[in-house]
Amino acid sequence: MNTTTNIIWLQNNQDEPIPNELHSYIALFTSEDVCYQFISSLPNNLHGLTLVVTDSTILIDRLIKLKPISTIYILSSTTKPHIKHSSKIHGIFYDRQSLINQIISDLNRIKSLPPGFLNGIIAPFQGFYFILIHPSTWTRALIPAFIFTILLFTFSIPSIWGMYLLTNHLIQQYPSRWIHYSLWLLRIILYIVAIFLSLILAFITAQPLSAPALESLVRTQEHYLKYPNRPEESFCSSVWRSIRVAIVSIITALCIFIILTIMEFFFPPFIIITIPLKFIVTGFILAYDIIDYPLSLHLFGVRERTPWFKHYIWATVGFGLSMEIIFLIPGSFFLLLPAGVCGATILVVAAERAEIDRPLLIIDDLNRRNKMTTRSSSGARTRNASPSNSNALNVSRAEEKEQLETLNNRLAVYIDTVRRLEHDNKELKSIISSYTDTYELQTSKVKQLYERELEDSKKLIEELAREKSRLEIDAEKANAEAQDALTKLARKERELRSAEARIKQLETEIADLKARNEALVFDNNRKTDDNVTLRGHNGDLEKQVATLKRQLEAETLLRIDLENKNKTLREELQFNQQVHDTAVDEIRRQKRVELKTYDDGLRQQYDDRLLHELQQLRVQTDQELQSIRDDVAAQYEQKIDDLKNTIRRNADQFGNYRTDVVSYRERIDDLTKNRDALNDKVLFLEQRCRDLEERLHRAQQRQDELLSEREDELQRLKQQIEQMQIDYQNLLDIKIGLDREIATYRKLLESEEERLNISGSSSRSENLYSDNTGITTTSSRLYETSSYPSRKRLRYEPDERLSSIHSHLLDGINIIDDDSSHPKFVKLVNNSNQEINLFGWLLKRKVGTQSYEYKFPRGMILKAGATTTIWSSDVNDISVDPPTNLKLRTTKWFTTGNETKKTILEDADGRVVAEKTVTIK
Repeated sequence: MNTTTNIIWLQNNQDEPIPNELHSYIALFTSEDVCYQFISSLPNNLHGLTLVVTDSTILIDRLIKLKPISTIYILSSTTKPHIKHSSKIHGIFYDRQSLINQIISDLNRIKSLPPGFLNGIIAPFQGFYFILIHPSTWTRALIPAFIFTILLFTFSIPSIWGMYLLTNHLIQQYPSRWIHYSLWLLRIILYIVAIFLSLILAFITAQPLSAPALESLVRTQEHYLKYPNRPEESFCSSVWRSIRVAIVSIITALCIFIILTIMEFFFPPFIIITIPLKFIVTGFILAYDIIDYPLSLHLFGVRERTPWFKHYIWATVGFGLSMEIIFLIPGSFFLLLPAGVCGATILVVAAERAEIDRPLLIIDDLNRRNKMTTRSSSGARTRNASPSNSNALNVSRAEEKEQLETLNNRLAVYIDTVRRLEHDNKELKSIISSYTDTYELQTSKVKQLYERELEDSKKLIEELAREKSRLEIDAEKANAEAQDALTKLARKERELRSAEARIKQLETEIADLKARNEALVFDNNRKTDDNVTLRGHNGDLEKQVATLKRQLEAETLLRIDLENKNKTLREELQFNQQVHDTAVDEIRRQKRVELKTYDDGLRQQYDDRLLHELQQLRVQTDQELQSIRDDVAAQYEQKIDDLKNTIRRNADQFGNYRTDVVSYRERIDDLTKNRDALNDKVLFLEQRCRDLEERLHRAQQRQDELLSEREDELQRLKQQIEQMQIDYQNLLDIKIGLDREIATYRKLLESEEERLNISGSSSRSENLYSDNTGITTTSSRLYETSSYPSRKRLRYEPDERLSSIHSHLLDGINIIDDDSSHPKFVKLVNNSNQEINLFGWLLKRKVGTQSYEYKFPRGMILKAGATTTIWSSDVNDISVDPPTNLKLRTTKWFTTGNETKKTILEDADGRVVAEKTVTIK
């Protein structure tokens, strides 16, 4: 709602005129009590009224506490009036003209033109200027900057590190020089993109987290703009509202950007249009997000915001473009949030001041009041001068005249008082009529507001009921899970016991294996000692083998030497043979020359002898060589055989030793592996037992936490419902109190009218009373017939002497019962304009000592104006057709005699929604 600048002028002096400059802004009161009652009757959500007190004798301490009053001006006749300090007091003046000048100056300052595009451009810079010149706001301005900095580092460091890992991986995969340079350029571009996205995310996330500090800046800015104070908002509601607005802004911006990007993709020439549109849309969304703070504090709902942004579209666009330009300046984005909120507050206050309403009331015509006052005072002066002074009368006559003069004066004063009272009565009648009109107008507004609030509360209660049902289902599910967990726990405990038994068995086996291992270790040590001994013996054998090898080498050298000698002898023999042959040939030649004459017989004889000698020489030489060769070969073969036999024996013995060592090592390795495997298995089983115990502990802890959270949530919901019921009861008590005050005031007026013998206003006051109370009485009960569904009813006990039917209508449901002696049905009629979910509701019937309950099934929804009928089980011609026709399964509606039949409808929480009682005699 828009704030008004109504000025209420309170003065005890009726002769003091009101300046003509302020006539169109004044509601005048001459009685402090009447002024207090008028302001107290105003709704609490009305703010911005200005009170001018022109008499320092008026007690304004109780006027300061009134919520509709935001500004008080005091005109004092004393130098130091005794007035408590308050932020609502804007000045104490001792001169009437200075007071009027100050009020006119404030009114002229309040009046302003509606903000436009230029005002939107300037507003963020005004926000920066406001923060810079007011050091008291620096702490609250640094809170968003601090949160923004933390979020910026939180988002930028992981993103930059991720970009670094990505590009580093690409650089390692592509070692080419040019690709390396290109990837470095890509890394720089990705760093810039990551920092820019981190800036945007930090800016969006910092806004809801710093909502209380930003709202405090809004209130400080409004205080410096002389704007009325607003009620505080809780931290959770403030953060939730900011998160909700931020989510709506982000979703809207993403949808618009996706549409523009698709247009760019399919129609590339549109990029000339889409880029400016993206810039403008970003600015508008940013402005919408920032301006939300002052609009929410000014009680602008979702419906009121759309016309506001539509009316001030250019100012909003200018504000958003200016915020974007400032965002591009390095370092300025740290203070962009607080400065933007202050600038948005300036923009919203300027817009509201441009739409200030004219005053609601002009109560009196001062000129007519002044004339009537002057006329009554002049008549009084004439009557006061009526006695005559006659010197001829005696003393007794003079005394009688004095008494008569006194009586006449008293009569004149009485007449003047009566006239003044009649005049005041007329004024009061006009005030009452204006109050009546104002009250009716405001009551209708408050009624609409209460109806909306109660509808919202009803929806909230329904949501809470659904949430309660869901929580009950979750609780049942959690109980089932807990039961399953207990079953699993029992199974795990059995497995644990079997595992412990298995562990004990394995420990026994491990002990046996340890004993066997110790025996094997002892055997291994013994074998190791034997192995050491064998190794020493093997070393001796190896030394013998080396000696034999050296002997073999010596024998080999000897054999080679003998072979060389044999070869030399053969060569020498061959050479001697050749020499001999040569000599023989020479001898033959000589002999042939010398003995040419010898005969053939001698030559043959000589040749035979020579051949025989040569043959003998050859045979002898061959025999000697063969004997020498046979001796050397025999010795060599004998030694070789001896060495081979020795080596074979040593190799067999060493192979046996090596086989034993290898078998021992393999057996030791097998035993070690078995021992390690058993140790690993034991460790695994121990770890598994610990894991199972830890999982069981975590499951129990998680189950306890879930149960505790559900209990806390149920307790919170119960407290919230109780608080809402208390609030409703308080509102009802306030309304009853107001009705009582109005009735008392009406009785006082009627008594005064009867005393003054005045008629014509009683019927109007009665109509006014009957229209505003909203209470209807009957012979037995008093019900509240307001349309509010969740108010409690006022009830009187029924008259026991009457035999009557009582029907209780609440939540828009009416019960229609079959009043025959053999009832067949019960009908429920939804008289409200909303559908009602009857799932879980109970319909109870009590006749004497008998009772029966019918529970409505799931999905039973009774639409607005619809009717549902629950038939008895003995009705055969009716088919079940939810939600129109329902039927009892095996039960009949109880037959009634001269008894009381009571039908009750309860909701899922056990609260009585509707009831009907029939007493038949």
